[in-house]
Amino acid sequence: MKHRLKHTIAGCIDFLARPFTRMSAFTVSMLVVYVLQKYLLHAQGIQLKYVVPELYTWALLLSVLKGKWRTAAEWVV
Repeated sequence: MKHRLKHTIAGCIDFLARPFTRMSAFTVSMLVVYVLQKYLLHAQGIQLKYVVPELYTWALLLSVLKGKWRTAAEWVV
């Protein structure tokens, strides 16, 4: 029982860490795009306090996809 709980907790932490461990290039590139839009183009609709949760959510959802589907979804986003 204790081993199963430890395995489940480790699986949850691994899933939540996917955007930073497995999709770091995507996460960083999207953050750069948001920052450039905000500061260089003076986009009024972008607030940086919403960027990190939104970026994390997109990366987490994309990390669930595999292979060609993930590549296609990354291009769409």
